[in-house]
Amino acid sequence: MASAAAGPSSSSMFQVISSSAAPSTSSTSDAFRPASHHVHLSGHSQYPDEDEDEEVGGDADYSSGTKLATPGQVLGSLSTYMRGHGTHLIPSTHPAQPSQIASSLTGRVILTNRLLSLQPFYTRYSPETGDLVLGRVLSVLPGARRWKISLGASSLSNLALSAINLPGGIQRRKVSSDELQMRTFFKEGDLLVAEVQGVYNDGSTSLHTRSLRYGKLRNGRLVCVPSRLVRRGKSHFIRLKRGTGAALEEVDMILGLNGWVWLSAVGAMQGSETSASAGQGNEVEDRGGRGVGRDVDAGGTYSDQLKLPSPQILSTLSMLASLLALLSSAYLPISDQSVQLAWDVASDLREDGDVKDEDMEEGGGADDYWSTVLRRIKEELKRSGEIGHAAAAGAGLDGYGSRKMDEDEDY
Repeated sequence: MASAAAGPSSSSMFQVISSSAAPSTSSTSDAFRPASHHVHLSGHSQYPDEDEDEEVGGDADYSSGTKLATPGQVLGSLSTYMRGHGTHLIPSTHPAQPSQIASSLTGRVILTNRLLSLQPFYTRYSPETGDLVLGRVLSVLPGARRWKISLGASSLSNLALSAINLPGGIQRRKVSSDELQMRTFFKEGDLLVAEVQGVYNDGSTSLHTRSLRYGKLRNGRLVCVPSRLVRRGKSHFIRLKRGTGAALEEVDMILGLNGWVWLSAVGAMQGSETSASAGQGNEVEDRGGRGVGRDVDAGGTYSDQLKLPSPQILSTLSMLASLLALLSSAYLPISDQSVQLAWDVASDLREDGDVKDEDMEEGGGADDYWSTVLRRIKEELKRSGEIGHAAAAGAGLDGYGSRKMDEDEDY
């Protein structure tokens, strides 16, 4: 049997080569030790892959958080790591070998101590208590005294009748007559800004609008971006400004943590950021009504009266919506600073005369204009420290180069 395996006249296709330099004569079993590689009769050698251990995840380094995985890719053995979200087990075919941990989706590999999990590129918004969100009313349930609100999450949220301000500012328990008027407060299709009041074990969430800042949204524009790009800030009620004096342009922006952004003209909802703070002794007015402290008069809050902005404001809102879509397509962070910086860069390019309006209308210079805007935005964000080198390089790392805006609507 040994001669058949080692002799060149054997009918076998391969010749077994011992891993030792000289043949051992201590025992006959040494002749049958596993070979380090095989040599074909044609003279070509087949060596084991040097990255074999890394491919199965035995020696892979996941601490940096920059490694990507595809569905079915083996990440490591169960003896080395623990299985987390986005992974599954591949049973071992040999009793002496442990089971392997493989990826179930495409995403970034995250290692927490010994726990291997995957963070997918595209995820739905996961609400947390205290989040400022924008939502759309999908259904009205008078019998249950609540509204069903869509936040773009995996499940609908509930807005209870007891969690809103009633017209007149009366602090009392809601009665059956209030149930009959629920559609006068919020009806199907209305947009609103609210706060996440609670998250429960079954995944459902509850909202509330008991604040002067919260309530129905109107006279503005809605833009939807990936929720992962929205950065948390001290305040998500932002006033963007550009220019001075008579050329001053101001736009109010509400940055929802669920990726929904509301753009409107200043004064479309009444009130200001400072005057709407809790604990003020003076009377204030905002989208949630008029009042002092908890004494709120929400008489005009649920009105559907629309105000047509000026052509200049409409043009500014359109530019900001396009800039949000541009930041989203390049997978750049979306915050008050990044949006303000993008607006300044885009306006400066147009004022410098690099691209004329007629070229934009013809379409010949539109692509060059937005490419230049995106390049300068990345440079400014990198210079200000908002993004690192990998993010400034574009969407190559995370594959968001072709990401499009989910929704862009006027109200």
